[in-house]
Amino acid sequence: PRQMMMENMAGLQKNPTNSPTKTASSTKTKAVISFGLVACLIVATTLRVHKGGRDAGAMKQQDVSSILASRERELEKAIKPFGDEKHRNVRHLQQPISKDSRSNKAGKANTSKAEKKTSKSSKKTSKASKAQLTNSPSQPIPSNIPTKTAKTRRAVTPNPTNAATANPTTNPTNPPINYQYTKTSTTCEVDGQSNWQGPAPFADKSNVAVQFFAFGDTPYDNSCSTCNTCIGADGNKEDNCARYDCILKDASLSDLPPDNTCTYEGPDYNCIKDSIISYMNSKIATGDASFAVHAGDLFKGSPAGGNTRCQESSFASRRNLFSDGTNVLIVPGDNDWNECYGYDLQKNTDPIRELWRENFANDASPFNQFSTVFPGGSKPIIDRKDGNPEIYYFQHNNIAFFGLNRVGPGQQTYISDIAPVDLNAEWVEDRLSLDVDCKIQSIVIAAHYLLKDVVYDKVNVYFGICGSPVPILTITGNAHPDTFCMAKNDMNTRLDLTTEAFQSGPLLVSVVRDPDGKGDFFHVDDSDLVDSNNICPTSQ
Repeated sequence: PRQMMMENMAGLQKNPTNSPTKTASSTKTKAVISFGLVACLIVATTLRVHKGGRDAGAMKQQDVSSILASRERELEKAIKPFGDEKHRNVRHLQQPISKDSRSNKAGKANTSKAEKKTSKSSKKTSKASKAQLTNSPSQPIPSNIPTKTAKTRRAVTPNPTNAATANPTTNPTNPPINYQYTKTSTTCEVDGQSNWQGPAPFADKSNVAVQFFAFGDTPYDNSCSTCNTCIGADGNKEDNCARYDCILKDASLSDLPPDNTCTYEGPDYNCIKDSIISYMNSKIATGDASFAVHAGDLFKGSPAGGNTRCQESSFASRRNLFSDGTNVLIVPGDNDWNECYGYDLQKNTDPIRELWRENFANDASPFNQFSTVFPGGSKPIIDRKDGNPEIYYFQHNNIAFFGLNRVGPGQQTYISDIAPVDLNAEWVEDRLSLDVDCKIQSIVIAAHYLLKDVVYDKVNVYFGICGSPVPILTITGNAHPDTFCMAKNDMNTRLDLTTEAFQSGPLLVSVVRDPDGKGDFFHVDDSDLVDSNNICPTSQ
């Protein structure tokens, strides 16, 4: 072995380490081979000592140590040309490798691999930690968790405030805008409270989820000299009815036969026909609105159960009028529902109510479904409640739209007071339960009068399931203000919009959606800037 070692050393010295053809890897390999040969020589010498019998066994321990030291010096001399770093590495190989040394060396030799493994390990650890936090029985379960696990929920629109605190969203083509509600300088003539307004839509509508018209309490046409219209005995229209006095006051309304043919087509009617309908149609045609909702009261009313104006002729008149409009929806008002002659409080139906449903809600009605696609090409399907088709629902662009049957104050109705359950509340609960993924970002409800609390209670149940509320806009009529009212509820996310009446222009409602995810907001534009219910605006 000694001879083999020396021959090997001689070969190594003929190829010094600074040769450009040698690599650090080959140099280390040769050094290890040389050390192996020396080890063989040491082992052989030791064996020879043991095989030497009693004489060899008499050799002193220091002689063996001297031989080993001599061999080591020969090895150091032989590998000197490889340099100090190589020498240290070889020397290191002779020492016992501790666990810490292995870890240290592995870390230096495999840095990139270790970093990748560490990254993967961190991810696994993070997932494991989350699972442990969720499943560990030692973690207390919060008592306020909804009974149904909430999905990813949209941001909630902040409560209205006076000061502009939201960060403005900027766009190269749109001006900065603060997404929040602000108090306006106008007041509502109904309650004297300040009106509120949401952020305005951009000119390019890039922040608009949907736009639609709202109006109601029209046409009345009950006390004017030109409102005495009816269907004559020959079946044709009469501008001055010869058969009946169609403009009787409430006090003498009982003198009008229950089977009259009055139509009440005066100034209000003509304003709707010649100006309002054409205006809304033109805006829908150009994509500036999607549909229009009428908040009830299709003609003048009277005390409950005594309004003989509710007739086939008057309903047909209003059906023909509004069927010329594009995507018009209608909800009942007290004048054309519970105040009608023959209303049966104890039942969900009677001949007059079925007549209303036939004209404005049933399958054969022109208002049962939308006729024209919305901007963007979609056309929502309208769901109508079985047995009460005047109550409807549809969803568009993650906005829930409801039409409910709440007709007025101070008078009982079957739907809200006599039925085993409030039919409006039942419908709201049923439809919102379909949103299992909590994708609805705002709710719009149209009704003639403000809803009972039980309806909003069902909405709150939905909010609890989804983990957070969304904005609600309730659109009503009945009050007849000269200009619209927009009130806010300090206790929740609800705003209440009261429409104008008679010959006022429709309101353009925009559901404005914050591009940064802060939620939906409601903005109202009055198409008729003249604060009067009795001056018909032009259709321009």
